[in-house]
Amino acid sequence: MAAAALGAPLVIYALSTPELLARERLRRRNAQPGALFIAENTYELFRPRCEPLGDDEPGDEARVDVDGTARLD
Repeated sequence: MAAAALGAPLVIYALSTPELLARERLRRRNAQPGALFIAENTYELFRPRCEPLGDDEPGDEARVDVDGTARLD
């Protein structure tokens, strides 16, 4: 069932971060016990498949630039 049909707001957060910072965060998370391990080559396989949000995306959009000053892990 669609969020709008339930009266729930739908917000899509588009995060952007510098490539080097994203890779560093991935390495740090991979080093944590119990973390979901994502191999470097898996990241390289999926990263190009990510594309910017289009005008046809449902809901409201919130853009967040993650430059390393905010902690998201």
